[in-house]
Amino acid sequence: MKGNKESVIKEELVGLWRLVSFEAAGPGGVIVHPFGTDAVGYITYEANGFVSMHLSAKDRPLSSAANMLQASPKEKESMAESCLSYCGSYEIIDDKVHHHVEVCTFPNYVGKILIRDYRVKDNVLQLSSRPETSGGAEGIKAVWERVDHLRE
Repeated sequence: MKGNKESVIKEELVGLWRLVSFEAAGPGGVIVHPFGTDAVGYITYEANGFVSMHLSAKDRPLSSAANMLQASPKEKESMAESCLSYCGSYEIIDDKVHHHVEVCTFPNYVGKILIRDYRVKDNVLQLSSRPETSGGAEGIKAVWERVDHLRE
């Protein structure tokens, strides 16, 4: 029975989703927007169990360097603080989606399992976590809208 439930749940997750909002609970439960209130991003769930997530501050400043490796330490710091991306596999366990992180811009997440409560309703996906499952934050909430076509 679990196999049937898992495949049904995966079907509703499969696809491309565009970020609507992202917030985290900081120390003492204070809500913060680590990538700004106008953050941008995508998450994609593939039918084969692959997940890829990208979050970024909107309108990040351009580097003065020709390529990332030549950027100044201050520019690299700004780049690192203004985005988060990871990918790996995912699975559904006990009505939660488990992201098994294989590659990440934040190395401490590699090899970790990020557990998210999720809800899909009217082409809107909400992912949230509690402190003990958020990878170190005191909890996050991300709202995504399904994307049918990137360009019209």
